[in-house]
Amino acid sequence: MNAPARRGWTVFQGVAVAAALVTGQTFNLFNLPALSTHRDVKIQVEIQAPPEVVWNLLTDLPGYTRWNPYIYPAQGRIAEGQVLDLEVHAASQTGQIEVKVLSVTPGRVMSWGGNVLGVSRTLTFTIDDLGSGRSRVTAEELFNGVLLPFVGGVPDQAREGLTEMLGALRSAAEVESPGVSAAPTPKP
Repeated sequence: MNAPARRGWTVFQGVAVAAALVTGQTFNLFNLPALSTHRDVKIQVEIQAPPEVVWNLLTDLPGYTRWNPYIYPAQGRIAEGQVLDLEVHAASQTGQIEVKVLSVTPGRVMSWGGNVLGVSRTLTFTIDDLGSGRSRVTAEELFNGVLLPFVGGVPDQAREGLTEMLGALRSAAEVESPGVSAAPTPKP
């Protein structure tokens, strides 16, 4: 490329960057998928039930078939290092995954993870005691891997599935703790 052409290309790049900064827009000239190799999904819900009730539902894997629209059936034991067999139902698709329990703080935190389709997934549930028999549950799933741009819909399906799951967890926990009012819808 000769000097005037290089100068023209540099000017074009500068104008494109300035336009992106001013408008907050970026342009994908080649229609490539988003090439991020990291995404996370975080959903929270407040539940009108004590943390113990929520924890018992969340860690009773065989019980998932009774209340969980996203992950069922689920088999295994909630203990660090244990392998869980889960069936995930997302966007009219079903898939079997095997994950390892990464950490457990009884009554408070449960985390599992594994590799699916070349993408590392780690899902952590955290229960906060809000007092007066109320809890907040946070589900956060982290996705990492060079293939993530090519299975880009997976985090979006996880967001939808976790939103449904936490809504169902809230309903199940509140049935087990009668006499409290309903909580708001989960926040994506």
